[in-house]
Amino acid sequence: MQLTSLIVVLVYFLGVIGFTHYQSRHDKQTREDYLIGERKFGLWSLLASMNSTWLNAGWIVFAITLIMTDIYYYVWMMVATALAMGILMVYAPKLRQMSADHNVNSISEFVHRFIGPSSGHVIAFINFIIYMTWLMIEIVAGSHLLSLIFDVPYMACVLTFAVVIGIYLFIGGFRVLIQTDILQFFLALIMIGIFYYSFDNVQDVSFGEVFAPSASYNLNGFIDGFMALFPPVLFGAEVWQRMIAAKDGRTAAWLMPTTYVTNLAVYIPLFALPVLMYWGTDVTSGETILANAMTNLPAFLAPIALVAVVALIMSTIDTTCFLSAQSFMNDIVGHMNKDVAEHPRRHLKWSILAALLLASLGALVFQSTVDNIHFVLTLWIAFSPVIYPLVFTSWPSDKAIALSIALIGVAIIGTQIIGVYTANIGFGLFIAGFIVPFIFERVVHR
Repeated sequence: MQLTSLIVVLVYFLGVIGFTHYQSRHDKQTREDYLIGERKFGLWSLLASMNSTWLNAGWIVFAITLIMTDIYYYVWMMVATALAMGILMVYAPKLRQMSADHNVNSISEFVHRFIGPSSGHVIAFINFIIYMTWLMIEIVAGSHLLSLIFDVPYMACVLTFAVVIGIYLFIGGFRVLIQTDILQFFLALIMIGIFYYSFDNVQDVSFGEVFAPSASYNLNGFIDGFMALFPPVLFGAEVWQRMIAAKDGRTAAWLMPTTYVTNLAVYIPLFALPVLMYWGTDVTSGETILANAMTNLPAFLAPIALVAVVALIMSTIDTTCFLSAQSFMNDIVGHMNKDVAEHPRRHLKWSILAALLLASLGALVFQSTVDNIHFVLTLWIAFSPVIYPLVFTSWPSDKAIALSIALIGVAIIGTQIIGVYTANIGFGLFIAGFIVPFIFERVVHR
């Protein structure tokens, strides 16, 4: 069974590369096409892409562990996601229109165009740090999971992901990223169906047992779970990029609630299965539970489910890789170098390969200590002023906002490093991010 599954996965890799090559021969491959797909994507394409990007190996493993150990933390994160997407739904049509009118392709370019170059560069630099870290975390999580399932060396898994994803992103850019996401999302739906078809050794578990008060069943737990996802969803570059890529404002707006509902429709059955199988046992590790579920599948279904798992791992790796490269090459270097600005596709291609190489080296070096760098992902908290142009008609100067974002970012990392950071501090810094630029502006004008 293992050999058959391995062959099927390799065929999938070759199929993705072949599909990408075929599509690239028919696409226009202009600057806007490579960066944002010419803003022509419909709701279903973007919906599938958003869901497959978020339904990644690291998140699945983390969420299963949470549900088995502290379900209220997961509940608060879903509340945060709903609120963030509700806010984005209101302003998505305006964001889509502003971006199209001024040829904006990313959240960093949005800030650069409507707030100023200093703030745009700060946001682009922080985004580069965030998405390079996330890329490395996903390569580590995905490679560990694949190594556990196939019993192959961890290094081989890291290098395989880097080579396959590097090839198809190099060839096709953002359009191919969306197209492969669509395939990966439908594979995820098939995987969930296979799980429920295959397993009958489930336990009788009541809602009262699962939702018994846990460590996060209090106000501090709510703030902790809320801050874990509210800033990343509200300011996520992948979220803004897909709203910008929508064919019109209505599509961008409806992408938010439909993504949330689809998330729940996919996540609830996916995460309910391990609860039904392992509740009350000593097994609480999401990685172990998922690996056990995959290896216990019937021989004729295992290859399909394994391809789905591999596809989901690849979906988040390719998105974070593209955003890392775009933040550095297009949003930072592109605004400083005329040649890069005029030929972003040529330079971004090589930047994608460089990002994958750097993240793969990091995944090999820090595979056992990668959990220690998760704190970098809290930097989204510093992005509060990004929504000024969507909400207000006037706002502080570029320098005041850039200084505020940079100082709050330093405060977030500093408190994390010295070990005093809490979700309450993060919440305070997040609120301060909306106010501090106005204070700096008054000081500057005195």
